[in-house]
Amino acid sequence: MGDEYNELVHRAHSILQMAMARLEKEFVHLLVLYQQTLDPDHMSRFHSTEDYSMGDLSSCSSFEVHPIVGRMHSESSIEMDEFVIDLIHPSSVSDLKCVAEMMLKSNYDKECCKAYISVRKEALYKSFSVLCMERSSTDILQMDSGLFNSMIKRWNQAIKVFICVCLTNERSLCDLILGGYSPSARNSCFVEITKDIILKMLNFYGAVSTGSPKPEKLFRMLDMYEGLYNLIPELGSCVLTEC
Repeated sequence: MGDEYNELVHRAHSILQMAMARLEKEFVHLLVLYQQTLDPDHMSRFHSTEDYSMGDLSSCSSFEVHPIVGRMHSESSIEMDEFVIDLIHPSSVSDLKCVAEMMLKSNYDKECCKAYISVRKEALYKSFSVLCMERSSTDILQMDSGLFNSMIKRWNQAIKVFICVCLTNERSLCDLILGGYSPSARNSCFVEITKDIILKMLNFYGAVSTGSPKPEKLFRMLDMYEGLYNLIPELGSCVLTEC
């Protein structure tokens, strides 16, 4: 009797493993299928504190591919913290939540989190690329003054979008899809998704500061660091949550 019981338990466990593996694949499939990448055209709706001209960016090919900041009109501007985007198509959210909760109840929450982190981390890097934030500090320091000024204007706007839109909405999506998980688990997932790209962003600032810019570039560099300083509260509100 004991051997038969153990065999049944073993078979049930094997079936559960196969079911969870299939469910994990379906979870990844849905996350990839219904993810919505950042649209550069939507970003032009953001209010800019400076008057940007697309002509300022014409000498940098990476800017031409994904123009985000154009000449703005106050009547069409909106606040950063009011802009909510759907990183996942709304029609798939309930299915994704259902799969995540099922894997949690079956003690496969670690596998679920690992799959979620992998997909969303790649999606966040795509948004980073759309915002054209992959310029090296060496390239920037070697630019002439006119292009350097345009680049820093562009970077300041892109970093606002990345922190106030991309990271904020990524945090909301994590809390939504993994709503049945503990706050500490959701926070760990979000940190794993974002930490590498945030460090890459901060390393850019550090690398630029080690250069020896010409005097005519100094004030524009100070603008860049002031912009980051002003965004620290928003960055902190995304990353630092109660666990």
